[in-house]
Amino acid sequence: MMLLSQCAPTSRGLVATQFHNVTSHYNCWWIANEQIKQVHSDLASSHQNNFNRILQVFPEIDSSVIKNDTLVIADAIKKASIGITRHPYSNWTDDNYVVVGQSRMFMADFTNAIETFKYVNTSSEDTDTKHQALVLLMRTFVEAEEYDNAIAVSDFLSKQELNKANLKSLYLTRAHMYQRQENIDGMVENLVLAEPLLKRSDDKARILFIIGQVYQQLGLDAKAYYYYDRCAKANPEYELFFYARLNMNQVAVLEGSSDLKRVRKYYRKLLKDEKNIDFQDKIYYEMGRFEQKQGNLDEAIEYYQSSAASSTNNPRQKSFAYWELGKIFFDERVNYPLAKAYYDSTVAVMPEDEEAFPSIKQRQEVLAEFIEHITVIQETDSVIAFANMDSVEQVAIFDRLIDEEEAAAEAAAKEERRRSRQQAFAPLTQPGQGNFTGGPQAGSVWYFYNPTAITSGQAEFRRRWGDRPLENNWRRKSKGIDEGGLGDQPGAEAASEVDVATAAPTEALSPEQRRDARRVELRRLLPLTQAEQKVLLQKLEYAFYRLGNIYRVDLEQPPKAISPFESLLVRFDTSGYVPEVLYQLYLIYASLDADKSAEYKNRLITEHPNSLYAKVLLNPNYLEESNAASAQAQVYYQNAYRLYDQGDLKEARGVIRKAQDEFPENDYSDNLALLLVLIDAAENNNLYTYRFALEQFKTQNPDSELLGYADQLLASSQAVEERIKQREANRYIEFFEQEHYFLLVYEKSDDAAENITRLIDQFNQTQFPEKGYTTSNLILSDQYNMVLVSPLPNQSMSKTYYQAFIQDETTLNGLQRFKFYNFVITKDNFSLFLRAKNPDSYKSFFQKHYLR
Repeated sequence: MMLLSQCAPTSRGLVATQFHNVTSHYNCWWIANEQIKQVHSDLASSHQNNFNRILQVFPEIDSSVIKNDTLVIADAIKKASIGITRHPYSNWTDDNYVVVGQSRMFMADFTNAIETFKYVNTSSEDTDTKHQALVLLMRTFVEAEEYDNAIAVSDFLSKQELNKANLKSLYLTRAHMYQRQENIDGMVENLVLAEPLLKRSDDKARILFIIGQVYQQLGLDAKAYYYYDRCAKANPEYELFFYARLNMNQVAVLEGSSDLKRVRKYYRKLLKDEKNIDFQDKIYYEMGRFEQKQGNLDEAIEYYQSSAASSTNNPRQKSFAYWELGKIFFDERVNYPLAKAYYDSTVAVMPEDEEAFPSIKQRQEVLAEFIEHITVIQETDSVIAFANMDSVEQVAIFDRLIDEEEAAAEAAAKEERRRSRQQAFAPLTQPGQGNFTGGPQAGSVWYFYNPTAITSGQAEFRRRWGDRPLENNWRRKSKGIDEGGLGDQPGAEAASEVDVATAAPTEALSPEQRRDARRVELRRLLPLTQAEQKVLLQKLEYAFYRLGNIYRVDLEQPPKAISPFESLLVRFDTSGYVPEVLYQLYLIYASLDADKSAEYKNRLITEHPNSLYAKVLLNPNYLEESNAASAQAQVYYQNAYRLYDQGDLKEARGVIRKAQDEFPENDYSDNLALLLVLIDAAENNNLYTYRFALEQFKTQNPDSELLGYADQLLASSQAVEERIKQREANRYIEFFEQEHYFLLVYEKSDDAAENITRLIDQFNQTQFPEKGYTTSNLILSDQYNMVLVSPLPNQSMSKTYYQAFIQDETTLNGLQRFKFYNFVITKDNFSLFLRAKNPDSYKSFFQKHYLR
């Protein structure tokens, strides 16, 4: 009983103290500490080293690893807590608290971890344990990104006398903190101090390698070589040894051709070593960097390509090879399309946790837009010139293209026949050659496993049939309603005109017919109308503008922006971009040619005095003053809107006028102007005046952010106007004893007016030669034109004319490719129809009084 009483937690006797010390040490702290060591080991083993960057001093605390070790950490806390509660007066109580603090740090419970380490520092009687807790407190502050607190703890510890173990931990923790802050000078300083204190069990070779990496990045190659060499001699694991030897060649001092040969020979030796099969992508990559450093770009490109090709399970390394190729073709070879292709590949395979990924992604997007505008500039003039060529010249060029297409198709077919013959005579026992065991991956000859055959077949199909949707009855030129077509009803939108290339299989056409069909198809791709060419020129104008900005801002190559900017000024001297372009050229030439800079400055001030850029040149404080005016104008606008919302229109108008008088130029001028339009509309209640005011606002404020809202208001007012017109149009007059007209209303197109008028004239001459009817072509709306036949003296004659028209197959076949409406109408109702501008508004009235 006396012995058992010594085991009570509060016992302080000699036997009790010895019992509590031994039990707390071996039954609690030692077990818990071993479990914490296991967590350290798991973090280190799961950490993926990225040898293209400086390695981490401490592996990241990976939440997925911690999640897997949750039970281990919980058990460590349990064991340590037993030591604290059951043996509170033992010599290992503070050590158990340290274990609890580390466990909480791993679990990202930083608040409680900090409190635990602070408690050990204030309550422990052991100086070394207090220092250990403070070092871990500093590490916790770093993990919580509380760097000011971490530095304060570091400064305090620098004044203390630490034992070897704590001093080593302090230097490593400082290095970890400086690495997080991207301060590599402070990082390497502390690593160099920690290195003599390290043992092999502390992974000393890794720290030596990191010191070498830092010195290499700082450009101190001799020091880097020294530490890489020491790392290689420290008997590290093979991966670290491999990279240490590889990096030694990067920083080695080369004094002549013999040294160059030695390095190249070493790389070739590494490639041949079977142990390095998994590292071939890295070897090729370093060979590329070595040759690039020597100025041998062709060899560097070849090695980088080999690195990417040999990298099968390391997307990070593959992405670095693509990135280097992208930089070479962008900076050195100035081949932007190829640079874009390599940047595309880089973004596709590079892990997004790479520090450089955002900037690489941005460069890729810039290059994509860059290539788009370069292509527009290179092709637009040629395409327009080709479209405007004489038809004989066009046909000659088309024929050359057709010849090239046919030659390519024949070559592809010939290659396919050659492969088919080879595979047909292959031994049946060879996998994938004529049997069913190899499957598509083993070289099967089935058509749909052969990309060449598929490509050739697709080209041949398009040549025969054109681009057709995958649907039932796809061979038919036209289909009935039940087959998904529009039918052949008079006035319905018939199927598009189909040329001989899509009307019948190739076997039914002669070679010349097929060639003619292909010529027609190619001609359709050309911008033949003025409207189409205008759209292309607008794209060209924007391409010059954006290309200049990409050079100057995104690619940071201002001198290269001069050419597209000056081309815009020459080709599009009335462009809205001109003031900005003149200002940009003034800035670019400021450091290149003072006279040219002054020339563009004078042009800007003289030709565009009211532009923002001219005002900034004349008054450098213009923007600052404008911002102050805008702030005051905003207050006026808020007051005016409040009054408008309350219905006090007169007072709101007065506030706006006052703001416009006091601050004629400010960022809120467009807001004030649009609010004034709304006030006028509320006062006058005139739809047409309101629409005119909105259009005027858009014209006077072309750069306003409110244009979209103005367009919405216009669309709403237009809908109201249409409803009003419909109501008016629906009141057609039922008085038929008057002159009639025959109307054919059709959607606008380039050749519609001429062809439709000709067809109706032919119909009149054939069916009613003695009547002397006249044909007029009129504009109904932005969407529709119409042909008017007059005079039809009465309702009876108008019905006769209409029935003859809808029964004339020759005329209807000629009109088949146009969308049209046809009817007869009285002279009075024609006036109402012109106001409605909508063919459907008359439909029910016509059917009721003329077709029944």
